Amino acid sequence: MLSEKELEDFIFEAAEKDHEELSNRGLFMPDSPKFYRQVKLGDYGIADIIAIGRCKETDKLEVFIYELKKEKVSVRDLPQISMYMGGVYMWLRGQYSQEEYTMIGVLLAPSVDYENLLFGNVTDKVFFMEIKYEAFNGVRFIPHHYNGYAKNYCKSVDIEIPPPTDKKDEGKAEADESSEQTDKNEQDNAA
Repeated sequence: MLSEKELEDFIFEAAEKDHEELSNRGLFMPDSPKFYRQVKLGDYGIADIIAIGRCKETDKLEVFIYELKKEKVSVRDLPQISMYMGGVYMWLRGQYSQEEYTMIGVLLAPSVDYENLLFGNVTDKVFFMEIKYEAFNGVRFIPHHYNGYAKNYCKSVDIEIPPPTDKKDEGKAEADESSEQTDKNEQDNAA
């Protein structure tokens, strides 16, 4: 098994040589990325790898923050990646509005703690990825976002969901009630 440093070296060197091949093997990353390693984020810590690029369709800035673990990732790693994301947010906030960029956190390791991943459904901005090494195919990256629900079932829930209200009908009903009340008041005053 690779150490965390060896894993970081491997991913960084592969990204520098051929990021498209790394993307084809499943690693989430921005379009046309530039990779940086051991990025100091002030009081927020040091991110293993950060990739920055611009979306080809929208030209929106894309920032991917990677946290690597040598054995396993789980929801226990969310505070660490969240700190790094907070650091990037603080760095970008004076330069860009939140609508002008996308930020994604990626937790990477050779295995994912599925038992606790059920509780990992806290955001659509953090992905759990498993790194698989295969003898003849090399390395692959397998996403496990929301995968905690795949082992559990919930076909029905005994809760009544209220139907949508039609705001036009609601406003009309209020106007009708008001009109009825006015008519009644006029009748009372006339008597």
